[in-house]
Amino acid sequence: MDKKFELTNESINVRGKTLYRIRALKDFGDVKKGNLGGFVESYNNLFEEGNCWIYNDAKVFGNAGVHDNARICGNAEIFNNAIVFDNALICDNAKIFNDARIGGNAVILGDVRIYNCAKVYDDALIRDNVKIFGSAEVYNNAKICDYAMICDNAKIFDYARIGGTAQIYGNAEIYNNARVYDNAMICDNVKVFGSAEVFKNARICDDAKIYDNAGVYDDAVIYGKAILKEEQIVHMGCCKTDLSKNLKESIRCQTNLFPQKDYVIAYKQVHKDLTSLYDKTFQYKIGEWAEVEEPEISSRACASGLHFSNVNYWDMMGRGDITYLMAKIMLDDIITVQQGKIRCKRAFIIDKYEIED
Repeated sequence: MDKKFELTNESINVRGKTLYRIRALKDFGDVKKGNLGGFVESYNNLFEEGNCWIYNDAKVFGNAGVHDNARICGNAEIFNNAIVFDNALICDNAKIFNDARIGGNAVILGDVRIYNCAKVYDDALIRDNVKIFGSAEVYNNAKICDYAMICDNAKIFDYARIGGTAQIYGNAEIYNNARVYDNAMICDNVKVFGSAEVFKNARICDDAKIYDNAGVYDDAVIYGKAILKEEQIVHMGCCKTDLSKNLKESIRCQTNLFPQKDYVIAYKQVHKDLTSLYDKTFQYKIGEWAEVEEPEISSRACASGLHFSNVNYWDMMGRGDITYLMAKIMLDDIITVQQGKIRCKRAFIIDKYEIED
C-alpha cells in the first residue's frame, strides 16, 4: 500500500514529546498531495487506511491513534492511549487522552476534555467546556454543552441534552428527550428520561426516577426511591416517595402546601368580582362550595376542574385587576396534583386573601 503521508523536518515539543508536522503523499478525501497537516510523534499515530487526517496545528502523540475517516482539526490534542475512529470530528482546543474512545459521527468542539476510559460515539455532539471522564458514555444523538461534567459510569443517550454546570455521575442515566441544565446534580442510580426536565439547583440521588413530562427545579432534593412522572413538578423541599401513590406528599412536594388529615387549604387568583380568569361566567362566592360539573378524571394538569395552589404560584402570573381566594379542599375531591397545582372537583371558598406589599 502506498504511504499517504510523511514526517517533515518541522518539529515542536509538546508535553515532553517531539512532534513532527505531516505532509500528504497522495490525494484522498479532501486532502491533496503536498498538503501539510498537523503534528504526530510517529507514523503509528495516523493510520494509512481510510481518509483520516490531522489538520491545522492539531497534535496526536503517545500511543494515541487516528483511524478510519476521523478528522482532527484546530489545536486539538489526542494523546496517551486515546483512539479516534469512524467519522469522528475533533476540533478547536479539545483534548482527548488516557484511554478515551471517540467514534461514530461524534463531533467534539471547543475546550472539551474527554479522558480516562470515557466513550463518545454515534451522532453525539460535545462542545464548549464540557468534561467527560471515568467510564462515562455519551452516544446516539445526545448533546452536551457549556460547563457540564459527566463522569463515573454515567450514560447520556438518545436525544438527551445536558448543559450549564450540570453534573452527572455515579450510575446515572439520562435519555430519551430529557433535559438537565443550570447547576443541577444527578448521581447514584438515578434515571431521568421521557421529556423530563431538571434545572436550577436541583439535586437527585439514590434510586429516584424522573420521567414523562415531570420536572425538578430550583432547590428541590429528590432521593430514595422517589418517582416523579406525568406532569408532576417539584420546585422546593425534599421528596423521597412515589408521588402518584402518596397524595399528601404530592401536595406538599409540588405546591408547598401542608395537608391536614382530610383537607388542604389552597389559594387561587381570580378577578376582583370573583369571576374566573378563564371563564367570566363562572363566579366564586365566599362561604359557598364552588363545583364543576363532570370534570375530567385524568392526570392531565390542565384538564377541566378547579385549580388551586400556593399564593406564589399564582402571583407569578402577574395579571392585573385580580385578587386571591383561600379555599378548603377535601382530599377526596382532588383529581390530580400536577405542574405545581391541585386540580379538584369542588372547593369551599373561605374568604379573600390579600397579599401584603
